Amino acid sequence: AITAVVVIVTFFYTQIAFSFESTIILGDIVASGNVEIKTTSGNWQSITNRSYPIVSGEHLKSGDGRMSITMKDGTRLEAGKGSEIIINGERGKYSVNLSKGPMGFSVQKGVYLSVSTPNAIVHTNESAGHVQKVVMSKKDNINGIIFVDSKGTKVIAVSGSFIVKDANASNVQMLSAGKAVHVTTGDSGIKITPVVLPAEGEDSSGIDWAEWLPYIAIGAGVVVIAAIVVVAVAGQDDGGGAAASPSSP
Repeated sequence: AITAVVVIVTFFYTQIAFSFESTIILGDIVASGNVEIKTTSGNWQSITNRSYPIVSGEHLKSGDGRMSITMKDGTRLEAGKGSEIIINGERGKYSVNLSKGPMGFSVQKGVYLSVSTPNAIVHTNESAGHVQKVVMSKKDNINGIIFVDSKGTKVIAVSGSFIVKDANASNVQMLSAGKAVHVTTGDSGIKITPVVLPAEGEDSSGIDWAEWLPYIAIGAGVVVIAAIVVVAVAGQDDGGGAAASPSSP
């Protein structure tokens, strides 16, 4: 009987510990315009013009709004109009599912960020150790833009370098600063095509990168990433105080 009580008590406290671990706050989101978060009951709740904590498993979408997410280790995600994302992970190691829309990211070297789209995976190199907050200046950050629409996944490396591969991991490429690719799905499978960024006002690729160029040229600041997302949204062809996260138990 004593053994049974010990087992029950151990299970009870294990469940409490697991519940606490699963709701550890990763950072905060500030939303403007029409932005919603999926609650534990499966409903969508508006978080417009408010700041909320972010935990692993958050499911977010924007209508005509924008999402600015800042993690505790300094990692930044900026999602624009018509975006839908799911965030999982822990400090220094994040996994994001971007099913549609534009998203800019800024991470320190050593932070692992993986972004999956319907036909591509973009990720930084995995860190061998723990990441300390603000260990490098913003000029050392790895910054990029990912844009998902009905034509595929467009990726630009603004600064630093990171890996782009198709969803089957059969084609893997390292993308360095100033380079871009377009990942498309066709009858012959998934292709990764390098895109030459045209001069301002030109469009040699059929992709409207031109409006992004003035911002890319400025550099790698987080404010620049946010501005790029806004401009990217405008160029699409298709298409109060802090509170507890509605998705927390």
